Amino acid sequence: AINHIELAKLLRIAKAQAVDGVVLRTGKLPQRVREVLRDSGWLREIFKGYALLVEPSSKENDETLWQGNYWTFLSVYLQERFGNDYVLSPDNSLDVLTASNVLPKQVIAYATKGGQATTELPYNYSIFTSIVPASRMPSQTTVFNGLRVMPMEIALARAVPVFFEKSPANARVAFISADVSKLAQAI
Repeated sequence: AINHIELAKLLRIAKAQAVDGVVLRTGKLPQRVREVLRDSGWLREIFKGYALLVEPSSKENDETLWQGNYWTFLSVYLQERFGNDYVLSPDNSLDVLTASNVLPKQVIAYATKGGQATTELPYNYSIFTSIVPASRMPSQTTVFNGLRVMPMEIALARAVPVFFEKSPANARVAFISADVSKLAQAI
């Protein structure tokens, strides 16, 4: 059994490593910290090597906890996996830039190296990594809330038509927010 003072110390160590105070790359934690926090219910594994720092009293299958930290997790995972050599697809870039309140069940990340793969996540979410030649990557990317995304205008120009049908509110927000002269250049 661990006392409250020691537990508080271990929580401070974990919190200092956590992005937004919640998402952790567990391999960066000392083994003792990882084991004690996991065993006492403070760490909830997302999948091997990644976890959320949570209150032990939170429900085990609380999808809202996952949803509230979805984009933060993706920023940590994609940065760890690809560094700066990735960008979200046009549609997912627009999801992020317009602060969509509907989380996509599958996020598509374009990368120039690595393997093309689907990574399964909790609650039937996933990341599909599409390996593309450098010539097909956008000439500009930006970092928004920790994620590498296409600028609004490039994302609008490259979005698939179904995005506008499925997400008309997000499309309107994107068009209102876009710089018309930059949009014309992106087309």
